[in-house]
Amino acid sequence: MNSTPLQPVSLDQRGLFEAALAVQGRWSCECNFCNLFIWSGVYDTVHTGIAGRRVVCNRRVSTLLFPFGEPFEPVELEAVRAEMAERTGLRLAWGDVPQEYVTRHADALSARYAVSTTEDEDDYLLRTASVAALAGRGHQNTRRLIRRFDEHVPGWRGVPITPVNRQETLELALRADAAHPAGALSDEADALRRAFAHFDALGLEGLALAAADGALLACSLFSFTRSEIGNVHFEKADRRIPGAAQAMRVAVARHLANRCVWLNIEQDMGIPGLRRSKRSYLPERRLPRYRLEPLFT
Repeated sequence: MNSTPLQPVSLDQRGLFEAALAVQGRWSCECNFCNLFIWSGVYDTVHTGIAGRRVVCNRRVSTLLFPFGEPFEPVELEAVRAEMAERTGLRLAWGDVPQEYVTRHADALSARYAVSTTEDEDDYLLRTASVAALAGRGHQNTRRLIRRFDEHVPGWRGVPITPVNRQETLELALRADAAHPAGALSDEADALRRAFAHFDALGLEGLALAAADGALLACSLFSFTRSEIGNVHFEKADRRIPGAAQAMRVAVARHLANRCVWLNIEQDMGIPGLRRSKRSYLPERRLPRYRLEPLFT
């Protein structure tokens, strides 16, 4: 197949990615250019053009993302994988394969791959209006925690992340990240720094919660995968303050309620506390992604 040289993900190639991503119109957080760029240093990401598609390889984890553009037939998909394996010297598998593709080509894929999925990698999709309203018994605990936050931090307010408060916001996010158990969110600090370093160029947006004296207590960074889908890349809060994380999540939903139908809050990675937190917002949908491990190499 005709292909271009392997190259790192760069800002000046955004148009190439977004044109290819628009063909399938997927909702996965892996189909968000900001995400690809932010994490590309962590995953040693390179990409190439093959037969009019954009193919991304995360070399650190020996994984190819399902190609951006018109889907390949399974026999072509395997030819692409084999070519990329030869070029990188890695035993590559496909990741982020959409469920509808696996269903449509079940027999052909099972003849070539071990097909698997895990709920650890499901994207959680929240209906923005539901989280903004926070109505019903299912959200009772979240409402209670936000009341505690109101009591603990009277006069707090939501403020946009701007060049003026950006460094303070990054420092807050890094402190919150460091407070997690060692290894739980390994490498996230590098991705955070990359996001803030290229905040404007990426077109990122953000919201922070500030106390009455201006001190920042929580923050959230987001962009849009599609016009109807906001993707929350990072959400951090001072865990010493009860309800700060919940107040942040709901503030983002209210901030975006008139701009997007869905919030993709990404995966829980199998981390128990993160899973409980994400599920507490009653996600209306979960987006499974499949992995294709070659049977023969």
